Amino acid sequence: MARWMYVEDELRPVTGPPGPGLLWRGNWSSSAEYKRYDIVHYAGNTYIAVEPNTNSEPLLDGATPNPDWDVFLEGGTGGGTIGDEDSIYLKSEDETVWKITVGDDGTLTTEEVVD
Repeated sequence: MARWMYVEDELRPVTGPPGPGLLWRGNWSSSAEYKRYDIVHYAGNTYIAVEPNTNSEPLLDGATPNPDWDVFLEGGTGGGTIGDEDSIYLKSEDETVWKITVGDDGTLTTEEVVD
């Protein structure tokens, strides 16, 4: 099975051994079962599950970091970047590719990528 990634807005084949795989799950849901490396949007940021969990909010009491999650992409009022870029691409369980962008105002937006 070929693996692909976006580099400089061009879809290119990936070489080398596969990593653990990141999975975009959309907005965090209290009823979803999350696995390690699942990624969700929650309270203006994007979080990655570091432990399997269900009904375990990325921020406890709305402010305290939850050990089940780490910040993956940080939004905020000052804008932001993802590495040296302002967007990344992730694939969901149904093979849909999503573009996640940090806006100038720090908000995170998601959009489906259609080839």
